Amino acid sequence: NLQSGTLSISWTTWAAANPDLRIIEIKRVFTPTAGGSPTVLDTTVPLPSKTAVTLSTSYTPVDAVTSELWLQAVDSQGRRFHTRYTGKV
Repeated sequence: NLQSGTLSISWTTWAAANPDLRIIEIKRVFTPTAGGSPTVLDTTVPLPSKTAVTLSTSYTPVDAVTSELWLQAVDSQGRRFHTRYTGKV
């Protein structure tokens, strides 16, 4: 659950398959389904060689929200790659 503040994520398999990339940013974005401004929670990415983190800040929405996990990676040439996972709660 992206809202709980206790979810652990690991990108060990991804890191092994993509040795030229490293995760540089982890964000959770909660957008009210009825409209309005999103709430963005950043998670500090651990230093390279570590491939897991706990999303430690909890979020309690007032109404229904769309929850998204945004990951950003960078390669050795400085190119950035963005991945977004979306779910409704």
